[in-house]
Amino acid sequence: MKTAISLFIALLGGICFVMAQNKPKEVPKITRYNYKQYIEEAPRFTIYGDNYFVSGTQMNHSISEETSDARFEIGFKERLVDKPLPWDIYLFLAYRQKAFWDIYKESFPFRALNYNPSLGLGKVIFDEEDKLKGAFWFQVEHESNGEADSISRSWNRFSLSYFLPVSEHFLYTVKAWLPVGSMSDNSDITEYLGYGQVDMAYRPNSRWIFEASARKGVEGWKGSLQLGVNFRITKTGNEFVYLQFFQGYGQDLINYNKELTYLRLGFSIKDMSFNFY
Repeated sequence: MKTAISLFIALLGGICFVMAQNKPKEVPKITRYNYKQYIEEAPRFTIYGDNYFVSGTQMNHSISEETSDARFEIGFKERLVDKPLPWDIYLFLAYRQKAFWDIYKESFPFRALNYNPSLGLGKVIFDEEDKLKGAFWFQVEHESNGEADSISRSWNRFSLSYFLPVSEHFLYTVKAWLPVGSMSDNSDITEYLGYGQVDMAYRPNSRWIFEASARKGVEGWKGSLQLGVNFRITKTGNEFVYLQFFQGYGQDLINYNKELTYLRLGFSIKDMSFNFY
């Protein structure tokens, strides 16, 4: 975990150095006066977060069918209202699913599936000059692995995210959550996943996107770090070649309390208008 934190600090330092060499451009083209039209003319049904498929192996073990796998995530959201609710809030239904697939074993079994439906409220924030400042996203979330008895893992939480587009090149998100209800399947999960995470994305040009996501568990050095490098396949598409590094705890629910280190390669599909408009 200490190695991962060092990599995180190095990446952050690199991002800050590059940003210092280039005067950031003025990003927000959405204003207080046109954002409702932008939202209402956008498709009601869109992808939610990155959709990706990657395959690789554990870095601290020899390569074998036991230490190698495929990982993919899919997500989508539906805007449930055409016009904003009071205080210019929009209502969304969202869903993400994470899968770990042992494609190198003879019967291609799925090792773990995690399901994450949520109901969310979104509100766009503007500064005194009526330019886009960011957005809040409040969610009621459920996450589970769909199993029973001793291998059941599930929890419910309220979460609040704040998206801040610093420039057309740099975006970060801060997310905090509060567990609610019974967590008898995994009562110590916050010791490993903590109460929030920070995500950062840097796009130096139209072809490359560099990402980092970090969580700090309540206990000691527990937590996780995920790094991503995305290369856009075409100049106008939203498909990328994707290299993903993960180290820490909570990669999947069944192994939330086991430290894992993986390096995987594949492709990703991104909602470019949401991340970098």
